[in-house]
Amino acid sequence: MLLLRGKFHSEDQNPAMRFVQRLYRPALSWALDHRAITLGISVVFLVGAVVLASGIGSEFMPPLNEGDIMFMPIADASISLPQNIAYAKRQDKVLESFPEVVYVAAKIARAETSTDPAGLNMTETIVHLKPRDQWRPGMTLAKLKSAMDRAVSLPGVANIWTQPIINRIDMLTTGIRSEIGVQVFGSDLTDLEAKAREIADVVRTVKGATRYLSRAGDRWPVSGHQAEPRSGGALRHRRRRSAECHRDSHRCENNITTTIEGRRRFPVRVRYAPEFRSDPRDIANVLVTGANGAQIPLEQVADIRQVSGPAQINSENGLLEVSVLLNAVAGTPAA
Repeated sequence: MLLLRGKFHSEDQNPAMRFVQRLYRPALSWALDHRAITLGISVVFLVGAVVLASGIGSEFMPPLNEGDIMFMPIADASISLPQNIAYAKRQDKVLESFPEVVYVAAKIARAETSTDPAGLNMTETIVHLKPRDQWRPGMTLAKLKSAMDRAVSLPGVANIWTQPIINRIDMLTTGIRSEIGVQVFGSDLTDLEAKAREIADVVRTVKGATRYLSRAGDRWPVSGHQAEPRSGGALRHRRRRSAECHRDSHRCENNITTTIEGRRRFPVRVRYAPEFRSDPRDIANVLVTGANGAQIPLEQVADIRQVSGPAQINSENGLLEVSVLLNAVAGTPAA
């Protein structure tokens, strides 16, 4: 930029180019006269570059301080949306009480987009922090996360602490919500969950991993490391008893119309009020129209019961996947 300005001339008229050519031409002549030495030096440099490049993957880049904290509590898979909202309000109020926090914003369950497959038991909370010079004396980010984790811990809720940008990068590249995790692949969801719990039990014995671990009963840890819950969702199972029931039930389940809102279309169905479908016994007493036009209880043509099933199913490369999330709250590295 400093040399190439004004009117351009040929290379022979440019003082800088004449100086470079005086250095380059003797070097080129020497290299052509001593080809073996020149190729030997090139091979040495190539081998050295390969050796240096092989060690790049063994070094970790220091974590970037983004200025914000992302708090991701994961409740039991069978939690209801109102209960999770109550948990989020309680935790947000506690987080806002810290002097280092400016504000807290929480997103519960999934957003209005197909790229956010979050369940009702998931919450993503952005904790916006003040500049470091406005923190309490002696307070560090690790101490702040540890204090926050103890303050917002709830029974049956696993806390994950990360940062907004790195969390999105981790989830896009690996699909794991925490900074470190173990993915288990297979074809049977029950076996995968059992293996994931075994791995979580082993991880808890690693030095630096059990310091901030506490358990809620015998199922999921409150913080630290957990096998990501997949089962535990309450499902209504209805098994038809006959072809006649199949025809009647199919008639009851059809969409009655379609509503159009701009370019979007939504099917419309008629549902019973919550007080008539909150319990399997209430559903069993619902009257349906038989093939002969008679009103008969649903329990006479179908078996209805509440079972426990998967609340969320993940897959990758054609295999089912369960993750074991590792979370060192205070930044203690696992061995």
